Amino acid sequence: QEYVTLDKELNYIKDYIALQKLRLDQNVSLVFKVEGEPFGKAIAPLILIPFIENAFKYGINPDTESYIHIDILIENQTLKMSVKNPKAATEVDEALKTEEGLKNTQRRLDLMYAGKYTLTVVEDEKTYDVTLKIDLL
Repeated sequence: QEYVTLDKELNYIKDYIALQKLRLDQNVSLVFKVEGEPFGKAIAPLILIPFIENAFKYGINPDTESYIHIDILIENQTLKMSVKNPKAATEVDEALKTEEGLKNTQRRLDLMYAGKYTLTVVEDEKTYDVTLKIDLL
């Protein structure tokens, strides 16, 4: 489908996070918050999940305390999602790291939300912070 209901997409994210929680250690602080009314709004399917998947993939270190903060705010016809996590101490080999997921998601955003989204990625040696704002349909 080209678009799905926003509440369906948020339920998919909740299920994904619940599944990830099963494998997390106690030393991971997970905050997932949704504010606003998702009903009656549509979104491209699976457009949000790559950023959340990356937080679980690259932000968890079993040897130290880690955190993932996911905030989704829905106001009128705008969705704003923020995903923050530390960079895990276990480095990913640069040869294996393709960043294709992020590139593909940006291409989808360009195709489906041209001129109707902003994506900001702030990265330093310790943290990764993604903010995506989309004008919904």
